[in-house]
Amino acid sequence: MTDAMTTPDPQLIARIAEQVLRAMQASGGSTPAPIQPPLGQCPGAGVLPDPAPVSPPVTVSQQGDPPMVQALTEPPVIDGLITANMIDDAVASSPDGSVILAATARLTPLAQDKVRQAPHRFSRRQVAATQGTLQAINYGQPWLWWTCGQCPAVKQIVEERRHRLLPMIAPREAAALPSVLTDMAGAISTGRAAGGILFVAQAAKPMCFANRLRGIRAILGHCDGSVRQGLRDLGANVLILEFPYNDYDQMAGRVDSMLASSPAVPATIAHALHAVEGARS
Repeated sequence: MTDAMTTPDPQLIARIAEQVLRAMQASGGSTPAPIQPPLGQCPGAGVLPDPAPVSPPVTVSQQGDPPMVQALTEPPVIDGLITANMIDDAVASSPDGSVILAATARLTPLAQDKVRQAPHRFSRRQVAATQGTLQAINYGQPWLWWTCGQCPAVKQIVEERRHRLLPMIAPREAAALPSVLTDMAGAISTGRAAGGILFVAQAAKPMCFANRLRGIRAILGHCDGSVRQGLRDLGANVLILEFPYNDYDQMAGRVDSMLASSPAVPATIAHALHAVEGARS
């Protein structure tokens, strides 16, 4: 191999440098030269697009549901199935501590005790569709929840949503699952509950048991998309979450999606379920 093949030509380098300087001067020195990928490599290989802006998760309070986070200027009007915790929330949010109970509101025994203890704070009234300056709060039907273990994230989620989530009166152990689901199905089918949330360590058995009960349409909260699809396509009314595999934010967002829904089974799914149940019997 000769030196001519290995030693760069100084004159050639000088001419190339001169041409580069001229090009930079002609463009004002501000136009970057295009960078081409190495031969044989896809232009997109190893390059990820900028992530699309992510909207903040919608929470119960952002959708206007209780608890009441805005300062009220008039006594709150509450309707639906009212628990003792809801009574406490309404009194705490009222500017003068008084609360208006809609004529159609139904109170749990503990909520009735709260009203009897301070009757001067409460009054009954027919509630029109529009309340003017009064701020009407319809709690609707509660959602039932149960867990088979101890999880700080679950504890925080249910505490923050205690106005919508009612605990199942059952032992928090796996052996109680069949009776929990049976009671939950009864409450849903009779209209005493809108639906249910199960926080479990493993979802296989709960999914199998739940979907054998008439009136329950249970889905696994594997991801946000699966919850949205279950609500849209099935009118899902029971959400099962595996707390060892989901953090607080993931579970809270999926629970809020359920609480914001009004479960109703689509007609096509209702017909299919009827056919399946007939074949099974």
